[in-house]
Amino acid sequence: IRDPQQIANLNDKLIESIKTKDFSRMHMAPPEPIDWEYGDGFAYSSKKNQELDQDLDIVNFMETVKEGIEPSIQYLKNRRIFIKTPNSDVLEGRWSVLDCIVYEVDIGKEFYVFTCGQWYSVNKDFVSNVNSKVSSLVSSTLKLPPAMKGEKEGDYNKRIGTSQGYAIIDTKCARIGGSPIEPCDLFTPANQFIHVKRKTRSATLSHLFSQGSVSAECFIRDQPFRDNFVKILK
Repeated sequence: IRDPQQIANLNDKLIESIKTKDFSRMHMAPPEPIDWEYGDGFAYSSKKNQELDQDLDIVNFMETVKEGIEPSIQYLKNRRIFIKTPNSDVLEGRWSVLDCIVYEVDIGKEFYVFTCGQWYSVNKDFVSNVNSKVSSLVSSTLKLPPAMKGEKEGDYNKRIGTSQGYAIIDTKCARIGGSPIEPCDLFTPANQFIHVKRKTRSATLSHLFSQGSVSAECFIRDQPFRDNFVKILK
């Protein structure tokens, strides 16, 4: 969306939802891909020794807004999201809060999405098609225990693999054409390939889908890859 008046009207809708605490169609997410193995958590100020959020949370952010302050687009631009890296006490101010807000709204027959600081108009037929395809996906009966607070992906895989009797394949790569490819993170006695990522937002979900599809394609098409995987399992 480029028209300034239309952007102003949509911004008013976003701010109205924040003021009324209607977060049903709003969440927060990093506006760029994050390597979760190198991030300890998020904070909404640079204060040291504070409890970190493992994922950005709009409700938790709003609790840091001082009484009497009216949220505005400029206020959200000025507030920063901080990220802490391992082996460092420094909280790095990475993005503005506004850039981390994801929000969707229907106005008349139009559907709009705010993400990475920009407004977009989305074709409703496209939205319906996506929702229809997602709803048709077969759900897995596999139930994994939740991660513990602050638990790294590797530590989670070891804990779950050990407790559930799964083969721990995390970081054990088979090779295809000389390139290392991780077949999966965990492999069950029922021959299920499990790929694990921290439950966050779209960037991490895309990484998860990519990891799964690349592994599956290699497994189907490449005999040496399958042979290497069998060796890893044994």
